[in-house]
Amino acid sequence: MNKEILLSNARSETTIGSDVDARWKRVFQRRAFLHGIGMAGALAFPAGRLFAKDDQKLSTGDAALLRFAAAAEFIEADL
Repeated sequence: MNKEILLSNARSETTIGSDVDARWKRVFQRRAFLHGIGMAGALAFPAGRLFAKDDQKLSTGDAALLRFAAAAEFIEADL
């Protein structure tokens, strides 16, 4: 009877260990993804400024579209 209990405990510990490994792998992948997105954003801003002309300004219609998109994002985040 003791051998059966020890075997079942060993099996559950192996399952728990593999579950922890799987969760840690997902956390690591998520962090790596967010790091990559942050780096892409950090590099996109200077590249956009490099190719933009200094004399161009944002038109009124473009500003309105951007405000509308931002408002839609805020509403979506609240839902």
